[in-house]
Amino acid sequence: MDTAGAVDVRWTQAARTERRGRLTTSVGLLFAFWVFLVAWSAIDAELSQTLVRTPWVRWGVTGLFPAGLATWLWRVRRSAWPLVTSVPFGTALLVLLLAMTVLGTVVLQAPARDYAAHYPAWLAPVLLRLGLNDLFHTAWFAAFLALLAVSLVCVAVKRQAWKVPMWGHLCCHIGVVIVLLGGTVGRLLGQKAFLELREGQSASEALATGGGTAAQATIPLGFSVRLEDFAVDRYQEESRLVVYRIDGSSVRPVRSLDAERASGWCAVGTDGTELRVIGSKGPAAEIELRNGGQVSRRTLMAGSHDAVWVGDGKALVALERRPPEARAYRSRLAILENGRKVREKTIEVNDPLSWRGWHFYQSSYRDRDPTWSGIQVVRDPGFGIVFAGFAMIGLGVIFVYYVRPFILKRRAAA
Repeated sequence: MDTAGAVDVRWTQAARTERRGRLTTSVGLLFAFWVFLVAWSAIDAELSQTLVRTPWVRWGVTGLFPAGLATWLWRVRRSAWPLVTSVPFGTALLVLLLAMTVLGTVVLQAPARDYAAHYPAWLAPVLLRLGLNDLFHTAWFAAFLALLAVSLVCVAVKRQAWKVPMWGHLCCHIGVVIVLLGGTVGRLLGQKAFLELREGQSASEALATGGGTAAQATIPLGFSVRLEDFAVDRYQEESRLVVYRIDGSSVRPVRSLDAERASGWCAVGTDGTELRVIGSKGPAAEIELRNGGQVSRRTLMAGSHDAVWVGDGKALVALERRPPEARAYRSRLAILENGRKVREKTIEVNDPLSWRGWHFYQSSYRDRDPTWSGIQVVRDPGFGIVFAGFAMIGLGVIFVYYVRPFILKRRAAA
């Protein structure tokens, strides 16, 4: 091997070693950063107040710690810049954010009062202390998103993305930062509320349920909302054959069959008993039971406590008439300003009414009160910012794959 080849091999090995070192350092730093944030957020409130009241802790936090942090950042500025703008650092950061997203999907995202019913007594307090019941709104998750935004800006500066051939990369990087900024604005300034209305009733305030307003506070809308009409569409009422298993003193349903469609033989007993429906009409159903070579017929009536014992008394078949379930529900809302109707729309679950930055979603209903409608009210000032960020990302992708090759081709031909 000649000298040039040996130098190339050594350079390649050194580059690989440097990349592995940056990746290891990135993972270590990001993990340490996460541990610090989680540990800080998990400190007991009483202990935190005790530490704050201690003079030397207060002096250290307000003076020595910022000074030491600034000194450390100044000393590592030459090595921190290549690290933050490197591919291994970005890869490690994205992998950690993905792991946190998966964790937020696996762990129940619900109020603290619901955790006792889903997790053991020793695990629930740990998850709550770490903030995993609302992971996507924790300070440490927001800190990682801010770190991602800083890294993207640094990469754009390093690559001199303001030059024309790099405009696509600049749009993509800045677009992600704008999306994160819009999410932050929506989290800090957004408002969520709930509105209860009956037909003919109007309201100009809603009850806050989250967002930037304290829960149970009233939020003025700046206009009035009136419920003109409310309707619920339901499925047809159906009859079902329910098989119950008898185990000592307990009775539990083990199978449910549609009385109008269960025409084939189905096993219903522990002794090999099978059942099929001969005919069904209204609240009545005629069935056949087969056990070995013996076949018998019975007629069951829904709501009459009529049932058939099978499986040597260990199973029970009954015909139940289930009430029709709601298929869809919708409200016809009117927006009033100074007593005059200025907007009207029928809203459904995924089809809201929007007015002056407020969005009204159909949320719930009551079976016992057919005139009552529950409406979720949302205001998200960061929605437009997020939309603009995604639009910039789309423009950046178009520029990278279609415009940039054309520019480079023109330059090469010149």
